[in-house]
Amino acid sequence: MARLAKPASGIDKKKQKKSNENIEKRQQAEQALAGSTRNLVCPDHLTDFAKAEWKRIKLEDDLRDPPVIYDIDSSALQMLCEAWSVWCVAQREWANDQRILGADADGNPIENPYLKVLRTQQDKLRQYYAMFGLTPQGRSQIGVNMANASVKRKDGLEQYLFGG
Repeated sequence: MARLAKPASGIDKKKQKKSNENIEKRQQAEQALAGSTRNLVCPDHLTDFAKAEWKRIKLEDDLRDPPVIYDIDSSALQMLCEAWSVWCVAQREWANDQRILGADADGNPIENPYLKVLRTQQDKLRQYYAMFGLTPQGRSQIGVNMANASVKRKDGLEQYLFGG
């Protein structure tokens, strides 16, 4: 996978030899590309597992400073969530059977088809999660700031528990 460019906020001027003007231009370009709205609404057509993943990812992204996922990313986020849903269904089916090998109609050994689905979906999920900065490596590549996340979680939990 190609290395992602660091956002302007993550650039060390001294190490990477960038001028203030260069960084300002990059910040302006990032703002223009980021998308102007964050009205992400979970689509009704998603499966139950996909809807749960959508909500989890949206909550995590709301804790970022600044958030990374915008309306323009909705289609890619839907694909990520449905890949998660397929993985969950395959995992559940494999857990019921737990056989690595089976047999075809002629009695020849074959791999459990759910294992192949699991591997395929894991590869897709690994790419999507990195793309959205949902892995440690993905966050470092796109320069996500999670420093305020614990403060926001704490405040949100206190508000939920104690009102206010």
